[in-house]
Amino acid sequence: ATSHTHPGICLFSYKDLETADSLFSIGYVIVSVMNTECISSLYRRGVYTFEDKLSLKGTSNKLKKARTMNDVISIYKNLSFQNLKFVTYQI
Repeated sequence: ATSHTHPGICLFSYKDLETADSLFSIGYVIVSVMNTECISSLYRRGVYTFEDKLSLKGTSNKLKKARTMNDVISIYKNLSFQNLKFVTYQI
């Protein structure tokens, strides 16, 4: 597992998702971002598949192109992975 702090919102940036891909590929199970108010995590529910890798890359590319917070929120509302789960909690 790995986690790092984010100022402001608890959502993964496109760079965070690129890093998550690398970490899942070498066996990590959980990748998180957090601040003093919330934590968001992506975790594996099984084997990290090629389909998950493609979905994560696609999400990263969409986030890279996002221009507004509404764009980012829309991307997160439509997340879909075969063996990954995105969760966020207030702390």
